[in-house]
Amino acid sequence: VMLINAEQTKTIEHMNEKIDTNEIDRLRWEIISFANSLRNDDGQSATLEGYNHVFDAYGKYEKLLETLGRKNGKIDNEYAYIKIMYNEFSKNYSK
Repeated sequence: VMLINAEQTKTIEHMNEKIDTNEIDRLRWEIISFANSLRNDDGQSATLEGYNHVFDAYGKYEKLLETLGRKNGKIDNEYAYIKIMYNEFSKNYSK
């Protein structure tokens, strides 16, 4: 059995923090990018799968922020815009 010393534990915690920060940044950019693509073509190229994916990404983003005790505030407007566009999309999708 291998024991981990305090320095190794600190290094692992630091690496985990960096991984979590990178994942938050990646998810944030994915959501922002999707919102930008909706703006660029007024949502014409959006698909149900694309919306579902970004909704899942947002859920992961929020859960990760909550787990780490961090606050959102960087993508609130982007996500609100995505939901507005989804409401329009779903009206046409169900026809």
